[in-house]
Amino acid sequence: MQAARTRRGATRGLLLVGVIVLAAGTAWLAGTARNPEHARPDAAPDGRAPEAETASPHREPALAADVPGDRRTRAGSPASAPTPSVAAPPKYREPAWAACLDAVDADAVRACLASHLDAHPDPAEIARFLCSDARHAELHLTLVSEALTRIAAPEAMTWIGQLEVGCRRYLEWGLLEAALTIREQRDPEWFLAFRQTLTPERLFATEAGEAGILITTLFLKKGDLEVRSWMESGARGEWGGTAEQIDRAIAVSLRAQTPGDETLAHLRSVIGSSGVPGGGSTGSTFVHALLDARAWPEGHSAGALETLTSLLYDDRFQESAAATVCLTFPVEPPSGCDPAAWAQIRARSLEIANKIGLVMPDAKR
Repeated sequence: MQAARTRRGATRGLLLVGVIVLAAGTAWLAGTARNPEHARPDAAPDGRAPEAETASPHREPALAADVPGDRRTRAGSPASAPTPSVAAPPKYREPAWAACLDAVDADAVRACLASHLDAHPDPAEIARFLCSDARHAELHLTLVSEALTRIAAPEAMTWIGQLEVGCRRYLEWGLLEAALTIREQRDPEWFLAFRQTLTPERLFATEAGEAGILITTLFLKKGDLEVRSWMESGARGEWGGTAEQIDRAIAVSLRAQTPGDETLAHLRSVIGSSGVPGGGSTGSTFVHALLDARAWPEGHSAGALETLTSLLYDDRFQESAAATVCLTFPVEPPSGCDPAAWAQIRARSLEIANKIGLVMPDAKR
């Protein structure tokens, strides 16, 4: 039984490694909306250039082989039974409008898309193209913004959500926010009408994905206090939603806080809320937020480190938080952190890491 527990702990430890790798890159960037000129449609969420999907080549039907204990003989003998063939998946065919992206300049691309896109572009079709095309990555924003011009304001949130669910490649790079910014510049009245369609219940609907929460950053930048209140409540799990949506709301709501007392107070309210589920990367999000100087009142880390210590005794967050401390931060205290307090955090994190069987590089011990 002890060996079984050890194996389970090791498996959980390996899963946590994957969790914190994903969380480390998004803990503070998730809520940052980019301007159209800053959007990075030429890169995948891991920073590499997007790779096109490759269709599986057609294969001839497999022949039956001699198998020990099998009464079949080699194919070709009278008693042989051919193995049923499995049809290869159909090769992906690009939509007709995809040829527009081969135009020489951006104006020609937009003109071509305007005449070839359907009256109501299918978000699933565009999503599949975005995740399979590597030749025109620099024009993906143009494609999405042009398609969005054909979507009525009351339908836009649903359309954007379906696009995000269909292709998550650009979730971290702000392509959807950039497309909406372009839409606002072209038609402010449409954008205002779109804002009126947003409600917290709609943003945190379990089928809505995370796109709606991310694009609220556009309104937070405009000082929209109602949207800010939604995100702060959503970060505490008061609107329900999935664990991923709540984690996004935490990151987005933190960007709206004034550095210092306000940021730390908001973090503490979120950590203390029973509506925030455990598991996933939420503990990692908290660690990165608490070790950011924006959560340090008057530049002093004591309050944040005290909160981080309590986090390591919360059953909901302690495993991903401890894994993040052990695998992401060095043995030495981060700049500005009290060495004694950091030593306690480190010791508690190692205790949890050993309990769950987390494998750590020697340099991090």
